[in-house]
Amino acid sequence: MKFEEKMAAIEKIVAELEKDEIKLEESINKYTEAMKLIKECDLELKDAEEKISKILSDNNIVFEGIFSISLSTYNLRKIQRYIKS
Repeated sequence: MKFEEKMAAIEKIVAELEKDEIKLEESINKYTEAMKLIKECDLELKDAEEKISKILSDNNIVFEGIFSISLSTYNLRKIQRYIKS
């Protein structure tokens, strides 16, 4: 699954959790699935950052961390909000 597809899947899960129409067990399963996808996306972003850093470094350009946003932290908080509801 491509990065964009994973992000779309995470957003879909969040939307499902926002509806409050699913049972606790299904919420937990969806949370688990989302966390797996978030971890994969986070790793892909870190890999991209390393590649960009190397390209910039090879060209004597200072790198300040384009992907400094913590994807996993952002989505974890967003999903946890709906699990607790």
